[in-house]
Amino acid sequence: MREARNTVLAIPSCVNIGNSMASPSYYFELPKTRLYDVIKNGFKMGQVTIVSKGLLNMPNYLHNVATDPMPTKLVIWGHGCEQVGKPSNLGTWKQPAWLSRCALVGVRDWGVGQRWVPCATCMHPIFDEPPVKPIWRYASISYHRCILHPNITNNMPSIHNSTYDFRWFIRHIRACEILITNSYHAAYWATLLQRRVVIIEPNDLKFGGLRFPHPFAHTNDWEAAVAQTKLYPEALEICRDANRQFYRDVLPLLTD
Repeated sequence: MREARNTVLAIPSCVNIGNSMASPSYYFELPKTRLYDVIKNGFKMGQVTIVSKGLLNMPNYLHNVATDPMPTKLVIWGHGCEQVGKPSNLGTWKQPAWLSRCALVGVRDWGVGQRWVPCATCMHPIFDEPPVKPIWRYASISYHRCILHPNITNNMPSIHNSTYDFRWFIRHIRACEILITNSYHAAYWATLLQRRVVIIEPNDLKFGGLRFPHPFAHTNDWEAAVAQTKLYPEALEICRDANRQFYRDVLPLLTD
């Protein structure tokens, strides 16, 4: 068995499909590295510790990385702001001071003064499958902690992001022409799948950092926002290129 001196910290057991699929170790070969589920195994640091979506906002773990000097070469891969507020106020996000002490930082938020590296799920081979013709005009996906209003969910095929079945989740997005959602990852994956998106009442700064933005709307006027939706045929390759380049920069840290 090869030596596992480095660690990748993730939460694959998380009920949020966006968190559970986010670890870059699912999509890239990371030498001498072992994946740990933080919920089950705790915050285990290696010589190099790679942290992806969903962890840096867990206060119980922050003290492990915020010391000076850091006890590990910390790599932030595709994480970003998660702070309640209006997306237009993303510029007020107070980034952790210790980010400057990390070995590498790649955040998913566009325009915040950090290297942009979106969620590594863009590398999943499901996005290479042949396109399918939508069968519904609209569908909705709710963030599991904030279910969309019944005026929306009762009038179109609707699910939420509390699932472990990634293929089923993606199939739901593929089946619609326009996705109505308040889930960050649902909007991100819909963008990669060439689907139009309306984001309902976003209450987190992170929605202001989408490189490929979508219109925001209130529950009672979302149909008016449909005219503002657009497709981003370049998004998948741009997101993948950013992740590939970041991977090339991570590799020397793992093999030193």
